[in-house]
Amino acid sequence: MATITGGRYYDAKSANLESRYEEIAHILTNAAGENVVIRYSIPKGIVATTEGSITRIGPKMLIWNVGTISVDDVIEKSFSVSSKNAGEYVLGG
Repeated sequence: MATITGGRYYDAKSANLESRYEEIAHILTNAAGENVVIRYSIPKGIVATTEGSITRIGPKMLIWNVGTISVDDVIEKSFSVSSKNAGEYVLGG
């Protein structure tokens, strides 16, 4: 059943049962989010390019599928922007 659901199986007859419960407790108290997706809206007139693990660049959206994050994880994503038109553009606002 654990394999089908993507879960884990712990043998209750294991001699090391205490460490199994400690591992489960760590997973439960350390998880901050699952299936995390970062979306960043791009202003009109801006062209964005990125290197690395971007999922896709939509017409006006950068999207990264981060997956599972823990409490102490730091997620950083970067991209470059350019425009054919001179002017002032607000990013992240």
